[in-house]
Parts: sequence; C-alpha cells; structure tokens
Amino acid sequence: MRKLYDIDSIRCFKCGEEYFFPHGPGRVYYYSLVEIESSMDRLEYKDLIPAIIKPVWCFDCEAASVAEDIPTIREFEHTYKAVSDGVEIEVPFCSSNIPVKESQEILKSYISWKMNRVAGEKCLHCGGANFLTITEEMNLIHDSCEDGVFCHRLAARGPFNGPIYARVYSADGELKLEGNANYSHVSVNK
Repeated sequence: MRKLYDIDSIRCFKCGEEYFFPHGPGRVYYYSLVEIESSMDRLEYKDLIPAIIKPVWCFDCEAASVAEDIPTIREFEHTYKAVSDGVEIEVPFCSSNIPVKESQEILKSYISWKMNRVAGEKCLHCGGANFLTITEEMNLIHDSCEDGVFCHRLAARGPFNGPIYARVYSADGELKLEGNANYSHVSVNK
C-alpha cells in the first residue's frame, strides 16, 4: 500500500551528518495534462495533477532527493474502486473532503496520464533513473562514519502560509516549468 511519505531527512545516528530531502514546506510537484508551449504559460489547477513522490538516494545528484512513485494501472483501478465504494484514500491524493464524483474524475485523470506514460520513474531534480528508494525499514550505512547508520527524521508539518514553489513536468517526467505559484493558478518560469 502506497502512502504519502512524511520524512524530511536522513541523519546518521552516530556522527549527526544529515541529508535533507529537497521538498520542504511550500514545494509541490505536478504533471501537466495539457501541452506546455511556452515557459510563460499560465496553468490552471484543473490542468495539473500532483506527482506522487517518494524519498530516494539519487546517485546522479549524490544526495537525498525525491523521485516519482508511479503506481500501475491496476493500482489506480483498485484505488478508483475504493473511492467508488466510499473508502477514503491518501494516495495519489487525500479524498477525505472531496466528493466521490470529483475523486473519480481526478483518478480518471491519473489513469489517462499513466496510460500515456512511456518513461520509467525519474528523480525529480536531475531527471536520472539511478536512485535507491529509501524505506523506513532500511538500514543505510554511513560509509564516512565507522558503524554509522542513517535513520529517518520525521517531518514536522503544520499550517504553511509561505510562497509555494512549483515544478511542473510533462506526462513523461520532463521538467517543463518551475517557479512560484498561488492558490488559483500556476504561473511559473523555467
């Protein structure tokens, strides 16, 4: 079962060295459901779906990062059935305050996106596919520190009132736009 991840960093329990994931408060990742023709395009939220992300160690970035977490069509179909049966979901979005019909429409957008997707999962910062998914069960050895092991540091999330920084990708995970966004639309520059 997929879940939204809630870790901000990994930290060596012995020496204290810490690697933060580059999401932080106010950072969001989207796929565009429409063709982006200009770096000055203004995108409405109805034209976007949030990317599902997971924490990774990216060997190309040589850092903790985030990558796409792409469910299979079957997983989306099971999620669609759950929403249709009135079950609340958390991934790819939290459906607790969204009417069933609207949740179904959002899931149809995800299914359509997935059916058109060709590329595999990518790091959302460098675009590479050379990464290791970080799970809570792993014991990541800190090579620079004798007997050091990284542990997860949970996110301390609360209300966020700062600027939103958005990154918008094509259906195949190519970065198209990035910059500040607001609550009605995304108007970003690359």
